[in-house]
Amino acid sequence: MVERLRKAATEFNTVEMQKTCAQFILDVRQRNVPVDAATALQVLKILQSKRQISLVHGVAEALLAHGVDSVEVRHRYALALLDYDRTAVAESLLRTLPKGAGMDPEVTGAIGRVHKQRYLTSGPAAGRQRTTDLRKAIEAYEATYRLDPRKHYYHGINTATLLARAAGDHVSVPRHRDPLAEARVIAKDLLTKIKRRRSPGVWELATAAEACLVLGRDDDAVAWTCRYVDYLGPDANAFEYASTLRQFQLAWRLDAHSEPGVRLLPLLRGRLLQAEGGAIYVDPSEFTPESLKRFERVDDFMRDRSDIDYEKVFGSERFRSPKWLREALDKCRSVALIEDKYEDGQGTGFVLAGKLLRPEWPDRVLLTNAHVVPEALGPDKAHIVFRGLDGDESGAGHVDPVGSTLWESPRNEFDACILPLPDDLSDQVRPMPLRAKFPSLDTEPPPRAYVIGYPKGSPNIQVSLHDTRLLSADERYAHYRSPTEQGNSGSPVFDSEWQVIALHHGAVDAFRGSGQAANEGIRLDKLVDAMRT
Repeated sequence: MVERLRKAATEFNTVEMQKTCAQFILDVRQRNVPVDAATALQVLKILQSKRQISLVHGVAEALLAHGVDSVEVRHRYALALLDYDRTAVAESLLRTLPKGAGMDPEVTGAIGRVHKQRYLTSGPAAGRQRTTDLRKAIEAYEATYRLDPRKHYYHGINTATLLARAAGDHVSVPRHRDPLAEARVIAKDLLTKIKRRRSPGVWELATAAEACLVLGRDDDAVAWTCRYVDYLGPDANAFEYASTLRQFQLAWRLDAHSEPGVRLLPLLRGRLLQAEGGAIYVDPSEFTPESLKRFERVDDFMRDRSDIDYEKVFGSERFRSPKWLREALDKCRSVALIEDKYEDGQGTGFVLAGKLLRPEWPDRVLLTNAHVVPEALGPDKAHIVFRGLDGDESGAGHVDPVGSTLWESPRNEFDACILPLPDDLSDQVRPMPLRAKFPSLDTEPPPRAYVIGYPKGSPNIQVSLHDTRLLSADERYAHYRSPTEQGNSGSPVFDSEWQVIALHHGAVDAFRGSGQAANEGIRLDKLVDAMRT
């Protein structure tokens, strides 16, 4: 069962992972004796590496209820709870461990994270509790770091980061008269040790980058982050990169509009997006034309640095340059949220060049699913919203109900609908480039599928990698793995060059007799042919 789960995780076959976990949980409940602890831990590690947090919850609950109540299981479960910001439950799990387990470095690190997360995410109403949480986080991390500074890098860098944060937030910390100076001593020591290592691991590279932030050496932080995203080991996964991205955004308050976040965040987001199962949510302010100019600075900086082998890091299929992420974000402005008059999101749509489809159509048209418009929402009730436009105070990105459709194909055929867009729509909303010929499934490396949409009507757009490869294609449909969330209906499906290859329209339980569940999209080349006839 472990190998089946590992295979499904490697392929990012979410449905198969769900089925395997359900069978594993059933086996745990029906056994006469508890499941082997090593097997249980393998299952949790596999799920966590692919950020299958809800599955970790279900498996861990079953294990704890059926005799597998170990430090390792509680630790993994607590981390999964913290990913959902359930700090109180996570702390309860960690505080009720078997006697003597409290000094386990993994446990003290998790307890430190409980208090760190509370401090970083709580607001003014928390009052003195915020200060207490910061002090307790530093205490938990530092106690373990001092036990073995040569080994406990994770605890050391968190101690340094939180001491620096305390100094910046003007929070006094007992026994630390000058927290920033002490933070820099720890950071310098960690950086020196990592530099001496011939082949630092992925976590050590992340630690080195963060140590440079503590030391105020932003350029060096970018250089170490380049090495970090270029790491090839098996532990370079979506869980790892998402954790570092979260640390940089929350603990260091980095954003995409100012230094050093303007250079660091694109690297981390781009790497996360290219990890199997990776996904990023993007605020509309980050893909305005003015905001995207920052990528030129990122690229120029890395080309100028002698300690960054630009061609090595960004010259392969496994990791694209920041310009690749910029192109993805640029496409976001042409992806629309379709909502009703109450501003409840119903689906997604994207812009095509109308006259290239039919000469009598407007210059720009919107393509979405027929089960979104007109089935769920009539064209006289569908509001179309484009986000991320510069100077959008005038509502230039909002299209009132158009009242009619230009072309429709029902759900059981192409499940597509074309809506006209007004001529006065902002010029920042540009038609999507279409791939003329559907990609071959036999290429090496295999073709990838990326989806951009508004899941569950979120105001923030999601860019996600859905698999390491397209699974299949027939005369109408393309199949790719990892079910999308509700609201993604009508989203564009891209190849790795950000050309549209399909219109996402839902999931199927089994494609082409395979017995495997998958996402299903309408091939754009076939859809365009149908529109032109």
